[in-house]
Amino acid sequence: MSPEEFLWPTRIELTSLLLAESAQVSDGKLFVMGGGFDCLRGRLPTGLDASVAMILSVPWPMLERPYRLQLELADADGAVAGGFRLRAELESTPPSGWREGTPLTVPLVFPVRAELGEPGRYAVRCLIEDEERGRVAFEVEQAA
Repeated sequence: MSPEEFLWPTRIELTSLLLAESAQVSDGKLFVMGGGFDCLRGRLPTGLDASVAMILSVPWPMLERPYRLQLELADADGAVAGGFRLRAELESTPPSGWREGTPLTVPLVFPVRAELGEPGRYAVRCLIEDEERGRVAFEVEQAA
């Protein structure tokens, strides 16, 4: 990646992705509680009731144009698990006075609700325009 591409991206980039007990966006900022967990312990089957918090960097040429985002919960084999798949069409609009050419930072939060019946490794995958851009993995363990 050239220095120019680093400072002036040409595609939507996923700059942060994490699981949290709860999260919200307010005034263009991401507020996270209980973020970054990587293990879920409980009696199986157990429910996953969490938030996926993320930050996108949307380059200037992609602003005010629709783009597709997809989140899915996958098991260790890559199969969709727990019945969770979310699809959204988004459009990012800069605030008035935004400097032309500057990428826009876009914080987003989505709820994740799924029933998980088996212990093991799972991941929430994030796809933008049908291309995987990141994943956050966690373990599900049977409570003793």
